[in-house]
Amino acid sequence: MLQVEVANILITQCLGTFEVLQNINVKSLLRSFDAFDLPYAVDPKFMKVLGSVCLDLSPASDVAGAHQRQLKRNLAAFDLEIDEVVGDGDCAFTSIIKQLHKVVPTMTEDAQAHVRSLGLLQSETEDTFALRQMFVDQMLEPDGELREFIRKSNPEIFIRNIEEFRCLGFFNNELGDVVMNTVSSILRNPTVVVSSSESAYRIPFVPPDPVLKEPLYVAFTSCGPGHYDSTDSVSVAGKFPTEPRLFS
Repeated sequence: MLQVEVANILITQCLGTFEVLQNINVKSLLRSFDAFDLPYAVDPKFMKVLGSVCLDLSPASDVAGAHQRQLKRNLAAFDLEIDEVVGDGDCAFTSIIKQLHKVVPTMTEDAQAHVRSLGLLQSETEDTFALRQMFVDQMLEPDGELREFIRKSNPEIFIRNIEEFRCLGFFNNELGDVVMNTVSSILRNPTVVVSSSESAYRIPFVPPDPVLKEPLYVAFTSCGPGHYDSTDSVSVAGKFPTEPRLFS
């Protein structure tokens, strides 16, 4: 089965993934972190890492404050800080769109052509709604991995839940990993989610055929209902993080 065309596809995908991981390594300030270990880690697809870990948000517990502090430390490891997104149910899609708009000036012509072919690069509001529709369309015409995921669920309930994503303001946190994985594949752009978790603080989603080799970085607070934010580079902004960097 190994023909020249197949070999070329495999080599291209491997080189693309290598470049993405190399760029993540360059971005990371953690001495102990090696992005090239990611392919050997647990596959992030559909493992429900991007879900809420605690619903106790009472002032006495300070859980929300602890997550905010941990998220700042985890972001600092990539020289990043939060660029706030409104928590209106659209934050996952909005955070991706905000990041996409930020990297437009550095996109190659092929990358811009692909993104524009999706009807994106309009306003953030229009693109957020359009990305929602593309997510639902992709989920209703699933690839092999998604078919296996759906098979393990009740298909009727699953499809009904997915259809609800067409409406602005709706989000099912149980499908956070699926959303990020699917959107990354649609955009053909790697995405790294930096979370407030101590154990799974960076969750990479790398499509097999990326047109952009520099990942989009979004932040995720994994307490309460869960919330996504966009990010900014600290060094580019000429500022320094308010929390100390971790070099564990």
